[in-house]
Amino acid sequence: MAAISPFMSILAFLYSEYRRLEEEVKHLGEHRKWDEKTHQYYSYLKQIFHNKNG
Repeated sequence: MAAISPFMSILAFLYSEYRRLEEEVKHLGEHRKWDEKTHQYYSYLKQIFHNKNG
């Protein structure tokens, strides 16, 4: 079995972060409490993954 490449590990981590933040938005409305860096981070992740998870 082949080892997971560093790129795939990073991609998996970023996707898990995107999903975690999406859950906060959907269930808790936490995006209103985020600081500016978290807003930017979420926006960046959303650009990457938004159209690729459906």
